[in-house]
Amino acid sequence: MVNFWVSLLRSIILAIAKRLILSKIISLLTKRRYKKQQLKKSKSEPIEVVAAPENASI
Repeated sequence: MVNFWVSLLRSIILAIAKRLILSKIISLLTKRRYKKQQLKKSKSEPIEVVAAPENASI
């Protein structure tokens, strides 16, 4: 009986740990993607800002 409870607890703890690790990895990946998107946006923003007044003046 004791072995059963120990193995059950161990499997639950391992499952929780796996989920936590996976969620951390996913959040890190999404943060990196978000930063890359922000960098792309910041690089393209000046072009858009410059282009908008030209279109308005025409």
